Amino acid sequence: MKFTMTRQRTLIAGLSALVLIGSATVVGLYARSEPDARSTAATGAEGVQSGDPAAAAQPGSSGPSASASASASASASASASKAANAGAGVGRPPNGWPGPNNTGPGSTKLTNYSGSCTITANNTVIEAKTVNCMLNIKATGVVIRKSKVNGPVHTDDAGKYSVTIEDSEVDGGRSAIAAVAYTNVTVVRSNIHGGQASVNCVLNCTIRDSWLHGQYMPPGADWHLDAFLMNGGKNATLTRNTLDCQNVDSGCSAAVGLFGDFAPVQNVTFDGNLFIANENQSYCAYAGAGDRKPYQADHIVFRNNTFQRGKTGKCAYHGAITSFDPQAAGNVWQNNTWDDGSVLQSSN
Repeated sequence: MKFTMTRQRTLIAGLSALVLIGSATVVGLYARSEPDARSTAATGAEGVQSGDPAAAAQPGSSGPSASASASASASASASASKAANAGAGVGRPPNGWPGPNNTGPGSTKLTNYSGSCTITANNTVIEAKTVNCMLNIKATGVVIRKSKVNGPVHTDDAGKYSVTIEDSEVDGGRSAIAAVAYTNVTVVRSNIHGGQASVNCVLNCTIRDSWLHGQYMPPGADWHLDAFLMNGGKNATLTRNTLDCQNVDSGCSAAVGLFGDFAPVQNVTFDGNLFIANENQSYCAYAGAGDRKPYQADHIVFRNNTFQRGKTGKCAYHGAITSFDPQAAGNVWQNNTWDDGSVLQSSN
């Protein structure tokens, strides 16, 4: 396995970038994919349709971004069979952390979803369904509950729409986009895997008690994978999650990748998460400072997190954390430890 010592920005075909930085608005990256055949001119979604906003949980305060990040280069000789298995994840979290036994729909009996793949009715609830398409969310207050979605779930990049995914599984499949993205997204007790990133946040994302893992890279490709990714954006809170960038051979930038490619990364908190070790990723976390990026991060908080040591003894190929600036406004590094209980210091 070979790692390049320099990091590069990768632009995926079909990706269009638009970043607007205003006093309170960041409009991020929007990676487009081919729409499902059933998603044209749709007016609603099958499931529970509710006109009462209280019937649909509203998303919290954090947001998704796009997927052009820097990382250790992937080895072109990755085996096809190993790469095909990567989308399902290659490891299991320790007991007590979010994983296969406490995220997703569990034993809920699912029936096939036959509604539109573009959701335009506000406060739509999709519950106890198997959805076999990408869901494009073009409404507010949408809830996906106790369901399995075989395809990505995306809102827009301008912050107009919102979705809550709870007790569900989202399989982003073999796509060069994130499994879940971009703005006004809440993920609770859910199993998110597949795609180039598990969650790509631009604006207003809340993720808690969830398992982000099993990203996909095709054989011979040089994608850069992350469990949680922001290439510019603001307002994200991740609490008590298992964060795991795993590809069988290589290609992972980090479990958490904060990169100032298109806008500053601001107001992001990681509290009480588990960072899974992987010797094939560069670091377990990039924290958004330095590294020749045009924008620098601020108000980045790492508190009460656990980092596995793994095979390298330092979580990843190079180390646990990089690009964290303790002098930046609002940045906090507090009570973060290795999985053996010893104190983990931040690194810049």
